[in-house]
Amino acid sequence: MKLSSKQFLNHFEESLAAVVLALMATIAFINVLSRYFFHSSFAFTEELEIVGFVWITVIGASIGFRQGSQLAVNIFTKMFSKKVRIVLSAFSGILGLVLFGVLFYYSLNQIGFEIKYNTRSPSMDWPQYLYTLSIPVGSVLIVIRIIQSTVLSIKKELKGENV
Repeated sequence: MKLSSKQFLNHFEESLAAVVLALMATIAFINVLSRYFFHSSFAFTEELEIVGFVWITVIGASIGFRQGSQLAVNIFTKMFSKKVRIVLSAFSGILGLVLFGVLFYYSLNQIGFEIKYNTRSPSMDWPQYLYTLSIPVGSVLIVIRIIQSTVLSIKKELKGENV
């Protein structure tokens, strides 16, 4: 089966999450084997798995926005007219863009501080910004998906479909 570029872009986050999760499972499995056979574990694996969890979290948030599965209170919006629902949908999208735009900005500042002060990770002594990078990358993915879901929501509302 050939995967089109549109299909790849629509499911990019799932592919990335699957790779991260597979790496985390492999690392955990190797550490379990190490504990079982050598009676000692690799200290750095915990650090890698925490970083993996952070990446999975921001990727999962992006998937949630793409699927429209984030928390919403539809009972109130259904009481309003079509025009008001469109405005509310646009306003909700704008609020999400502002939130993740601010998160993106401050995470870049954080990365700048980590580079400036040469902050290193505790176990592996890697540059800390390699871990913090998940926040701006995730914010960009989420912003793209907020735009997509807001436009789709408004289009569905204009067509009179259930949103």
